[in-house]
Amino acid sequence: MIRRLIPLAAALGLLALPATASANALSQVTNAYTTHGTIRACQFSVATLSAAAREEDTYDEQYFEDLTNAIQAALQAAAAGDCRKASHGAAPTKAPSLPALAAGATPASPTASTGSGLPLPIVVLAIAGLILVLGAALTGLVRLSGSDPMWRADLRQASDEAAHQLGLAWAALLDRLRIGQRRVR
Repeated sequence: MIRRLIPLAAALGLLALPATASANALSQVTNAYTTHGTIRACQFSVATLSAAAREEDTYDEQYFEDLTNAIQAALQAAAAGDCRKASHGAAPTKAPSLPALAAGATPASPTASTGSGLPLPIVVLAIAGLILVLGAALTGLVRLSGSDPMWRADLRQASDEAAHQLGLAWAALLDRLRIGQRRVR
């Protein structure tokens, strides 16, 4: 029984080799791109670049558009014959830039710096935070000095009186509800 399984396992292993090689193409290309920041035109074969382009899913295409564009630029450079020129002794040419490839302007990478200043909401929040910190520091200094401004004493008296009146109104409401329940029975 085991003797029959060994050739079957070997055949399955041989069939899986091309699948693992092509499944590894995207990781090879991605590693080269993250290391060098670009994909050189003759660094990978057209088959490897095509396999990497096929392996990209919609998530990669949406969020790693610069990698997708670099793969396409390397494929176009290979199709233009840049690798054949390099094999005949000529210096390999660099892959064309993305603006040269596109008919119009390409969207910028989401990780690229824009060179603009801070957004307005962040500036407003920073100013509001600064005002709160200065107010807290001023309040702390007043408390440390031991002085109690007259308006603070008046405010404390008014809030205590309001709480007392609210408590009386609540008690009166509860009394009326109790009296109403006694009449219903």
